[in-house]
Amino acid sequence: MSKKEKNDNTEIENEETSLEQVEPELEETEGYKKASFGEKLSLKFRKRLITNKLHTIILTLFLIVVVWGINTWADSKNLAQIDVTQNHLYSLTQTSKDQLKNLDKDVLIYIYGYTKENNIVQFIQQYNAFNSKIKYEIITESTNYETVTKYGLGNYSALVIVCGEKDRTIYPDYEFSDYDFETGDTIDITEETITNAILKVTTDDPIKVYFATGNGEYSSNELYDLCGFLEAEVYETEDLNLLTITEIPEDCDILAIMSPEDDLSESQAELIKTYVNNGGNLLVCAIIPNDKDYTNLQNVLDLYGAKIEKGVLYEGNSNYYLAYQNSSPLPYVLIPGYSNSNPITSGFQNTTSKQMVIMPWSQIITTNEVNEENVTVTNSEILMTSPDCYFITDYTKGITSATLKDLEQDTYTVGNEYTRTVGSGEEEKESKLVLYANSTFFVDNYQDGNVQIATMSNPGNINLALNTFAELADEEDLITVRKAANVTEFKTTESQDRVVKLIIFGIPIFIILIGIVVWNYRRKKR
Repeated sequence: MSKKEKNDNTEIENEETSLEQVEPELEETEGYKKASFGEKLSLKFRKRLITNKLHTIILTLFLIVVVWGINTWADSKNLAQIDVTQNHLYSLTQTSKDQLKNLDKDVLIYIYGYTKENNIVQFIQQYNAFNSKIKYEIITESTNYETVTKYGLGNYSALVIVCGEKDRTIYPDYEFSDYDFETGDTIDITEETITNAILKVTTDDPIKVYFATGNGEYSSNELYDLCGFLEAEVYETEDLNLLTITEIPEDCDILAIMSPEDDLSESQAELIKTYVNNGGNLLVCAIIPNDKDYTNLQNVLDLYGAKIEKGVLYEGNSNYYLAYQNSSPLPYVLIPGYSNSNPITSGFQNTTSKQMVIMPWSQIITTNEVNEENVTVTNSEILMTSPDCYFITDYTKGITSATLKDLEQDTYTVGNEYTRTVGSGEEEKESKLVLYANSTFFVDNYQDGNVQIATMSNPGNINLALNTFAELADEEDLITVRKAANVTEFKTTESQDRVVKLIIFGIPIFIILIGIVVWNYRRKKR
């Protein structure tokens, strides 16, 4: 031991001995504060470790090993990263937590094309940290060729979410972002997509939507975007040819009749009426041509007291129709108003373009009383025109100012919901119908001459469609989580910046200076 170390040891020993000798006498002195346990421990610690060079080196190495060990353990556990983005881009929202807190099935997420440092991987760690039933595995062709081959992975980065025999493949480059037409911002829907995929593969009873075919209706192939949105929201979709069946399948939660070109047959109408009376739910989007009678379809609608009137709507209020490229007015392409009382549109706001529905060439819906024994029907308006709208029953010769001159302007219903209740008590059965007097606003694209409108790329149409199906399915568990993807950095205020710098630089420097002053003082004192 060096002379200096001996002196330091002697000083600490003298200090400790002095404290032990004097303290009993001083305890009786008024105002004396007895040395704390911490002060005594500090003396022993300094005597036995700090003043001995070998002990100091051992202590330092021990601390280094401890820090290294903690870091290694944390890395091996793949703990969720702390999210300091201003918009919590990489944090699970309460919406997802509410949906997944009771998840009791094992879910495995295969991650292909990403390393563990990637933000997507770190976000998936949030799921694992919240619910240990959700596990993940980063795979490559070399580490798990069988899985890569099974799910057809290889060209694009992908996530495969698997639960038992069910799986859902997600391609983040294409499915994790959306566009806000109102603000021009890119919207991050990573959490929305992943959570809904987990819900889809873990549900025991998925919502089944059948699209009726056989009478010129739009099939699922012609409703590609709509079906894609539905499948992302935990639905299963399938075509149902009404010409080849003898009954509506028992697993049909929603039967969608999308713009039939011809009327139903009597037998098809009877199948649907039986389905309705057994509590089945309908979505009907239709335009009735002036030169045709849809008698059998009307027989189905009569169960609810609903009717689509022949003609076409022509808006007189420029706030309620589309101006193509801000120049050419299109009064027959409606931007209808919303009902605040109907669940489908209660959260909509007429002033926001992201909830602006576009409806080309619409007709009107009227409602009649249903006089059936032991049957009750209620209805609720969904979409309507402005009070300045014209309804033209004869538009074969075109629409001119002369055509409009003799017509009255009024508010018309273009979307309505009906609830039909049959029986009472345990025998009661309820059926819903959502009826839109339009045939094009749920298709991928609408072409009218030189005007092409991507109707199902419009956020308002997407929201209306998803809310419509959710209402018909009585589904309250579907989630929507949208985050502004272009705000990802943690931004500090000037005062916060000063505090951070003080913690990182100021406090350590202050402690070092105090140590130097104390050391110098004690050195001179000796």
